[in-house]
Formats: sequence, structure tokens, C-alpha cells
Amino acid sequence: MANQFLVKNTMADMRALSASEITALQNGSYDGVELLGYYENGDTAAPIIYYLAPVSPDPGADDGGRVIAVQSNKLIHEFVDQIDVRYFGVSTTITDNTVQLQKLVNVAIIKGLNVYFDGFYAIKNIQIDQANNIKFYSNNGGLYQYVAGRNFINLTNSSKVTFEGLKLKGFGQFEIPQGESGTYYHNVYISDCSEISFDRCEVFNAIRGGILSIRTNYLSVNNCRFYQNRSMFDLSFGYSITTTARSIGFTCTNSSFIGSNSYGIHCMGGGSNYIITGNRISDKSEYGIVFYHLGTDLDPLQVIDDIVISNNIVENISDGTGTDAKGMGIYLQTVEKVVVSDNIVRNTLIGRNKNTVNRQLSPAAISINGSREVTCTGNLVEKSTIDGIGVTNSVIGSRGTIIANNVVLGVEKTGISLYTVNNCSVQGNIIEGNGSNEAGIDIQSSSARRSSDINVSGNQIKSGFKNGINTFKSTGTGFDRIAITDNRISNCQLYYIYLSAINVLKCTGNTISNDTVTMVAGGSGIRVDANENLLVSDNVLIGSPTVKLKRGLQSSNNIFGKITDNIIRNIEDPTYRLYTTGESLDISNNLVE
Repeated sequence: MANQFLVKNTMADMRALSASEITALQNGSYDGVELLGYYENGDTAAPIIYYLAPVSPDPGADDGGRVIAVQSNKLIHEFVDQIDVRYFGVSTTITDNTVQLQKLVNVAIIKGLNVYFDGFYAIKNIQIDQANNIKFYSNNGGLYQYVAGRNFINLTNSSKVTFEGLKLKGFGQFEIPQGESGTYYHNVYISDCSEISFDRCEVFNAIRGGILSIRTNYLSVNNCRFYQNRSMFDLSFGYSITTTARSIGFTCTNSSFIGSNSYGIHCMGGGSNYIITGNRISDKSEYGIVFYHLGTDLDPLQVIDDIVISNNIVENISDGTGTDAKGMGIYLQTVEKVVVSDNIVRNTLIGRNKNTVNRQLSPAAISINGSREVTCTGNLVEKSTIDGIGVTNSVIGSRGTIIANNVVLGVEKTGISLYTVNNCSVQGNIIEGNGSNEAGIDIQSSSARRSSDINVSGNQIKSGFKNGINTFKSTGTGFDRIAITDNRISNCQLYYIYLSAINVLKCTGNTISNDTVTMVAGGSGIRVDANENLLVSDNVLIGSPTVKLKRGLQSSNNIFGKITDNIIRNIEDPTYRLYTTGESLDISNNLVE
């Protein structure tokens, strides 16, 4: 009679088929075996049917799920589209599901089947190799590492693999054996893959890092949560790769990275096409988002370029290493073609020594170090122990950088710092100090490199700074082609604008006002010293009737140029309303009252 099935409650029952039952299957009395559960009736998603497999071709070895050996015969169930892990004996009641799950994964790879996790299952680790176009997914289940060991989930030589809705919990606190590298103790280790995606996953409690990807193109992480990972990073693209490898295509959106490990998002080595947007990164001990160039500027394989970092919240980042070199919210080292826009970066560089500052390391909430063609715009930077936004080219020439329309509040040193910078525009920013700062905008050169081609225009620098816009040079160097135009600066303690040792200086259209701060002795609205080819014109310097500027426009030892058409009012020291010495300049049409 057709469509008659033997019914067995458990896998053990099916393996124990009698000789007569096997004969009935062989002669067609039964079409197959209906299995109601694996360890007990009803513990799988639904009953499934196994059929007697032909002798040739051999269906393969007993794998505990698809092929089951019964005496000298084999039963087979061909899964379609997906496998629920429970059909391979993976169970929440078992302390170690490693063997069963590995067999299932091997079948899924060969047959191109998706894998569904109904529960939260214990394993040692799992190897996913040469998978193509499959998905591992769950609604609230996943895997946890019940014993300490090397990488929890290993994904290698695969493409188009998706992880969706999974919880991936590492073993947690564990002391790595002496002599072993921590590089191999992550929750997910990905190498030599392409088109890998994580969506709505939780990655947590890793012995070291959350997800590490090397020699892999097109990694996508969206709507995920990373937390309680013990050290290193939550998510790394290209960590510790060789200088001959280059990774393309990294996207991370709408994910959270919470916990006191070293980095939230870490990108290293050569690569291009990075999009990091809509994430929240908090409580890191080294960096929030970090890009680190591994090779040299001359090595095209090691260029990191085409990067977008936007609409992220990065907060509570400290220098937990004790090296006084870290703690930046967003740190870009030797990268190119970058847009950093509309991020909120607050409470950074916690624990840094603000009394001794090495600006070669660009100690700022948003730190741009030795990079080219960076546009930093529309960001809110709040509460930095050192600087708000820092640009330095101490590694390679920093060219074509734009710092525009940012709001910088409550920094303890400098709002925007430019250290040995070339071809940089700082425009339309609002900068406000907290009363103990150095400068709103500070431009420096070192003994090894001059700063040049810098345009500072349309910025608002409010109270709380010692100096508004300041230049500082090391011995034997200076600046070339600096323009300070159309800025509004109020309530500084010493110099509103101090410019020195510049070849080709333009200082025009700036408005300087004071109504609350009693300036220190010798302070000036504008002071220009030892410059060449300068134009200082159309500036307005006004103290209030009750809180006057100490000095107005003070000029000394400049060579060639003009000081014209400036308005200077309410200056405390009449000798220094408009004061020049040691020079012969065109000084005309200034209104001094």
C-alpha cells in the first residue's frame, strides 16, 4: 500500500530498526520512516521522512542528520533550502554540540543549504570553509563557546555567506597561554572571503576581539550589537595583514559597540571603499574608530582610501594604555579621500596628560594624522581632554584637508589644531572653550616641516580661550601662504589673533570683540610679528566701554605689506591702539578711536 511509513519516536529508535522492518522498506511495504523527534518525540521542528538510500551511488557516510546508517543499509533525508540544527542532534540539553554541528555545516556547504538555529547551543568552535551563498540565521538563538580555545567561529575561503539574527557568545575571561598570539582568540575569524554579511547579530564576551576579517572583500555589518568583548577590538577589517594584501568594501551601519576593550571599529592595512555610518561606540580604552596604515606611503597596496564616516556617536574614549598616546574618538592615520561628517564625538582622551602635549600624535577627539583629501564637516565635538579636531602630517604630507562647519565645545586645550599641515581649509566652524584652553585655532610648524597654504575663514571663536587664532613655529622654520579672513572672535585672554613668521600673510575682514574677559597684560586684538608680504585690512577690533581690549593692532619687524582700513575702538592702552615698530609698511586709512 502506497504512502505507508514506519513511525519512530527518536533517532535511536530509527537506528535500531529490526531486520523485518528493513525488509519491509526494501520490498516496498513501507515507503520510508517518519521520524517524530531526535532525542525524544517532538524535540525537532516537525516530523521528517527518511527513505532507504540506493546502494549506488553511495550517499556518503553517516552524518547524524542527512544520512543514517542502519546495519548495512543507509537511510537518507534530502533537506531542501534549509536545515534546522535540531535535525542533526544539536540540542540545548547537550554540553558540547561541536561534532554534530560540524557535520551539519559540512552538509550545508556541499548542498548549499541555509542553517537555522532555534536555540542557544554550546560548542567549542566551528569551521566554515568553502561555503557559497548560504545563510546561518535565527530569531533569538545562536552559539556560545563553553570552553576556552582559539577562534570560536572560523570562516575561510567562502563567499556570499550571511549571519542573521544570531547570538555569538565567546568564552570570556581567559589568560592566553604564554607564547601564543591573541590574534587567534576571537569570536569570529574571517579570512580569504568575499561578500560576508552580519545582520541583527549579537557578538559578545569574546576572549579577545569580536569579529576579525583579513584578506577579505566586501564585509557588511549592519544592525548588530557588540558588547563585553574582553580586549582588542569589537570589529576589525584587515587587522595584522601582510603588506601584500588589500581589502575592498567594508560597510558597518546602525550597530553598537559598548565596553571597555581597546577599539570599537578597527581598520588596518591597505584597502578602499569603507562606509561607517549610524553606529554608537562607547567606553573604549584606546580608540572609537581607528584607521591605521600598515606600510609606507610609496606602497600602493597599503593605501587606505575612499572612506565615509558619518552620523556616528562616539563617546567616553580613554587612554587606558598609560602611554599617553591614545584616547581619540576617530583616528585616521595615513588615509586618503575621506569624509568625516555629522558625527557626535564627546568625552574623549580621558586620562591623557594635558600638561605635556605631543601634537605629532594629533591628540584630538577627531584626529587626522598624515592623511590626504580629508573633509571633516558638520561634526559635534564636545568635552575633549586635549584638542577638538587635530590635523598633523608628521608621517606624510597632508594635502587637501577641509575642516568645515563643525561645532567644537568644552575642549580643555585647543579647538582645532593644525601641526605641520599643507593645503588645509578651516572654515565656518563654531568653537567654544571652557576657560583653561590654549587656542581656538592653533597653527604650528616644526623644525622639520613648514606649514603652508592654510585658509582660516568664517569661523566663530567664542569665550574660553587664551588665544583665538594662533601661530607657533619651531626654531629655524615658519609658514607660507596663510590667510585668516572673516572670522568672529570674542572674549580671549591674551591674543585674539597672533601671526608670526609667515611668508605671504592675509589677515582681513575679521571681527574681534570683548565684553566679559579682562585680558592679561600685553594682550592684543591682532598681533603680527616677523612676517613677509602681509596684508592686514578691513578688520574690526572693538572692546566694550567697560571691558576694553588691552591693546589693539600691534605690528613688529614685518617686511613688505599693508595695514589698512581697519577699525580699532575701546583700547585700554592708548600707545598700543595701532602700534608698529621695526618695519616700513603702508599704514593708511585705519580708523582708531
